[in-house]
Order: sequence, then C-alpha cells, then structure tokens
Amino acid sequence: MGNFSRNQGNLLTFGLLALVGLFAYGMFAGNVFSATTPVTQDSAQTETGQSISVTADSTTAVTTTFETNNKYSSGSAVTTQNMYRKQGSNTWTDVAGAATASLSQGETIDVIIGIDTNDEAAEPYGPVFKYTVPVGAPTAIIKLPNGSPVTVRNDALATDLTGTYFDENDAANTAITGVSAGDTFNLAVKWKGSFEEDFGNIFCENPVDSSLLGGEKGYGTLIVVKYNTTEVDAVQGVNIDGQALTAASVPVAVSNDNGATGFALKGWEGPTLESTAQFTVDYFLDTDDTVAMNTSISAFTWYLYTNSMYLDNDDNTVKCGVADEDDTLIGAASEDSIAPVIGVT
Repeated sequence: MGNFSRNQGNLLTFGLLALVGLFAYGMFAGNVFSATTPVTQDSAQTETGQSISVTADSTTAVTTTFETNNKYSSGSAVTTQNMYRKQGSNTWTDVAGAATASLSQGETIDVIIGIDTNDEAAEPYGPVFKYTVPVGAPTAIIKLPNGSPVTVRNDALATDLTGTYFDENDAANTAITGVSAGDTFNLAVKWKGSFEEDFGNIFCENPVDSSLLGGEKGYGTLIVVKYNTTEVDAVQGVNIDGQALTAASVPVAVSNDNGATGFALKGWEGPTLESTAQFTVDYFLDTDDTVAMNTSISAFTWYLYTNSMYLDNDDNTVKCGVADEDDTLIGAASEDSIAPVIGVT
C-alpha cells in the first residue's frame, strides 16, 4: 500500500512537470511568431506548406525609390517627374527624378510617371498604375503591378516626323491638278516616327490601369483634317490598313490653333508612333459639285497631334488629351502637318 502511494506521487510530479514544459513551449513559440518581420496576410508558410496568417505593420516605413528605365535602352536609368497619392487621399505628392518616398508596408498608392503637379509636359513619360508597398524589407524600388520594372519613353517633337501624301496612283508628294468640280479621290497620307522616340502616348492608348484614367481606353495621337467647306463636301472612309478609325472630338485649343473662317475640322483617334514606326491613313475625298478645288487657297490640310496625360486641377483626376481642362494645348504639343496639293492648276 505504501509503495502504491509513492508511485502515485511520482506520476503526479511527472504530470505537473510536463504541463509546465508545454506552457513554456507555447510562450516561446508565440514570441517567435510575434517577433518575426510583419508580412502580408497569408504570405508566410510553415515547412509543411501551411499558411500562417500574419498582418503587415502599417507603422513601419519603407524607403521607396521611383526608379525608371528607358524603353529603348534596357537597364538605362532615366530621370523623370513623378507623383503619387495614397489610397483614400485626393492630394498628389511630387517625387522628382529617382527620388524616394517614405511609405508604409502594405499600403497601396496611385502613381503617375512622367508628370507632376507643376509640369504636364515633362518627358520622358510613363504609365499610371497602382503600386502596393512590399512588406518585410526597409527599402523597395517601385514596380508595375505585374512585378516588371517601370519603363518610360522619350517624347518626339512634331518636327522629328516625316509626313508624305499620295495620289490615287500612290505617287508620293505629287500634286493632283486638273481637278474639276464634283471630282472624287481615294487618297492617303503617311507619317513615320523618329528613332527611339515616340510621338503620341502609348500609355494613354494602352493604359496599365484604365481605372485611373476614368475607366476609358484613350488613344495615342489625334488625327485632324481641315478643309474648305466651299470646295470640299466631305472627307470619309478614314482608315488605317482597312480598319475604320474612331471619330474624336476636336478640342477648342486645336480649333483656335488651326481653325479658320470657311473651314471645317474633323478628328479621329490615331495610334502612337513608336520608334521608326509608321502608319498610312487612307481616305475618300468628295469635292464640291459646283466649285472646283483651287491649290492657291490650301483648301485641304492634315494634322497629327500628340496625346498626353495631364492632371485636371479642377477635380484632381488624371486624364489624357491634346489639351488640358483649360483648353490649352499641353506643353509643346505642336502638330505635324501634311498639305496635299490638289486643285485646278
């Protein structure tokens, strides 16, 4: 009976020691997980592959560099004007060049590369997108949502382009004479871009995140024709490679720039002219039935305007256009022109 009681005492002591050990291990394990660098929800895993639910620490700052590279020179860093705003905020913050911003782990910001609140004509230019600050490191370099580096484009001037017009026999820059009232023509104009520069805005044409541009897909260039309404009835069938172009409104700024009494302006959405790329615009010209075209009054001219991203200061949103909210041409958005020679003589 005495031995039995002694054994019971030993078992009780062993049990108490085991409970104390388990409690100590639990405290140690809890401290290990709470001391790890905070990560985003469900991003950590055990050795068995099971997810561990841990939350980012929004108070931990991450020095984020706005680094960009040249599209046409891989790995070549480029200095740009940039700005960003935090989710839920309507205030944009400028970040010049490859400068840094102190952001919080796990927070998402809206980013515009290539312009800032004071300069809508800066170049090189880049995309607009959302960026989520990574967790677990004190520094970061800004990336596109798919993890790719941010690339920018050099902006070509209108004077860098090569413009050509064609007659019905595809003869380049050849005057069309002997025109009579009521004549019709199937004609074309062509623009060619410059080396390693873009005319237009590929990020308006194919945005990374269209929700930051009002949810609309824009276009790269604005194609405009000006014609004398006395001598020309219509310009129709405007297309590139058989694909009809979408009509676009002509901004007031363009009308002020090239409008004239007795002339009409029509516009279409055009593609971006990337490095050395070219496109040909085919069209049908219907002249007036009673008044013949006369070369002496330049009755017919084509224009190509570059599209740009800009900050609408009226509502603090980012938009694309040839002109800003004040109907002012954006920066040096000078146009290239082609004036086919068509007339009686």
